[in-house]
This record gives sequence, structure tokens and C-alpha cells, in this order.
Amino acid sequence: LNGMVYPPYKIEELLEDNAIDERGGDDRQQDLAPVFHSAKTKGQYDSEDDDSEDEGSDDDMDNDDGEWSLRKCSAASLDSLAGIFGASYVLPPLLPALQEGLQNTDQWIREACILALGAISEGCMTEITPHLPQLHPFLLTQLTSQDSLPQRR
Repeated sequence: LNGMVYPPYKIEELLEDNAIDERGGDDRQQDLAPVFHSAKTKGQYDSEDDDSEDEGSDDDMDNDDGEWSLRKCSAASLDSLAGIFGASYVLPPLLPALQEGLQNTDQWIREACILALGAISEGCMTEITPHLPQLHPFLLTQLTSQDSLPQRR
């Protein structure tokens, strides 16, 4: 989870980009459109024909220019571990850290834990589903929180 927290230089960049966007005026319709990410697990990273799969999808991960960062690699690894080994191996060591991180006062640690929830969601769906009544209101609160900020893509 520590690798999923934005490094200080990226936090500064996101805050600067957000300030520029806020000064830019009203949001355009294309700025508000949802972005759908596809999971890449079980050996899809080294596929030769991977370029043709998502040619128009530059927004596939958090980092610019398609570069791998510690954050992106950590999230992809957690996604792969959850998909391959399942909840019985992934959740026991992860849940205490997630619970602590989701209650942290640092917005960037909470954001990284939310990213981790998304990374394990497919591989641990059955085990996470009973917790959705508690998670759903929390996630909605995070969306409307004063210290949460939209990310520029």
C-alpha cells in the first residue's frame, strides 16, 4: 500500500494542475465523461499484440506517457495477486492495513487505499460484497469531501 501513495512531486503536480483547472472556468461535457479502465492480469503485460487492444485508451493508468511508476506497478501487482490467488491469500494481510489507511487523516493515504480496493475488487468480489453497505457511504463521502480533488487526465 505504501507504494500506491503518490510521491510528493506528483502530489505537487496534481495540486498545481487542479488549481489551473479551477481557474479555467466551467467543466466541459468531455471533462466529465467517465473513464473505464481494463484490468491487465495473468500475463497480458508482455503480449506482443497488446498495442492493438487499447489503441484509443491513453487513460488506462494513472501515470502520463505510459510510463510505469511504483504506484502503477503496486496497483497492478495487487490486482494480479487478487486475480490469481484470490481473497483467501490476499485479504488477511491486506485488510488491517486497508482499514487503518481508510481512516487515516492524510487524504493521499486514503486515496491509495481506495485505489487498492479497486485493484482487488475483481479478484475478491465475493468476499468484499458483504462489506459494501459500509464501503458505499464512505466512498460517497470521500467524493464530496472538501479535501478530495478531481484528477486531471
